Amino acid sequence: MINKLHQIHIPIYEQYVDVWFGDKDECKKALEKKKLPKDCIDFFYETMNKSNGAFCQYRDEIYNLFWMPDVPKDIFDLSTFAHEIEHGTFYILDYVGVKHDMNSDEAFAYLQGYIFGEIYKIVDKIKKQQ
Repeated sequence: MINKLHQIHIPIYEQYVDVWFGDKDECKKALEKKKLPKDCIDFFYETMNKSNGAFCQYRDEIYNLFWMPDVPKDIFDLSTFAHEIEHGTFYILDYVGVKHDMNSDEAFAYLQGYIFGEIYKIVDKIKKQQ
């Protein structure tokens, strides 16, 4: 469903990612309802205003958010989708202490694929409802 907060769980790193497809103003309202700190919400909202997608991490509360204005509909959207998931992969692994190098590339590839698949399940659900 568009304009609804979804969530994925990454059990291996005990992380959660909230996922929002839809209007950034509605997303901001949903984040306010979660009672996230104002500076966290402002940071996310500022990021959303500058882009066609975002994966943000707020470390004080360890909160992860993936946002796009709509589900991917074409190759441009899909490349944005993958691009933002790449950011999220780096943020999460950096947070848990895994630095990117030749010895950790499999951890990055695994996590990126996992996040992509979990968020794409949400995309599939939304598309079936449209």
